[in-house]
Amino acid sequence: MTGVQTCALPICFPVTIAELSNGINIVAMPVAGTDKAEITLSLKTGSVYENDSMSGINNVIASIIAERINTYLNRKNRSITSANTVFTTLFEPEHTNFKLVCYESYVPYCFTLLRDSVFKAQFTQPEIDTALARVKETLRVNDTIPRIGIVTGKQIGRAHV
Repeated sequence: MTGVQTCALPICFPVTIAELSNGINIVAMPVAGTDKAEITLSLKTGSVYENDSMSGINNVIASIIAERINTYLNRKNRSITSANTVFTTLFEPEHTNFKLVCYESYVPYCFTLLRDSVFKAQFTQPEIDTALARVKETLRVNDTIPRIGIVTGKQIGRAHV
């Protein structure tokens, strides 16, 4: 690690901020009273970085990655499983967050899972087709709920894929 700094904030425990040799920044902070660790990978992706020709691609790709991680965790005979690791995904306009919460001893396995699922990800056409179908179905179901404009009170047009 390069650029390691440790600071003590008055409202929390010591925080370690480091930049890895591959340019990824990490923040580590102990959590009192627990033997669990939380690993959050925030990717700078989202609708603010997409143009009209790429609109929605972040949701498709992040959906595939989240499905892969869930599938991995739901398999038996693994070091980390859904029984000992909690996985959540949060999509925001500027970031996609993949979060794993596990026992401290499982942290290396979580890092490996994130590395293999995100940074070494290769997508197959069937995975993309399935993810697109899920997005279309979500839009179709949500399309039955009228969206009302806050300012004008008029119905806003519906998006179609």
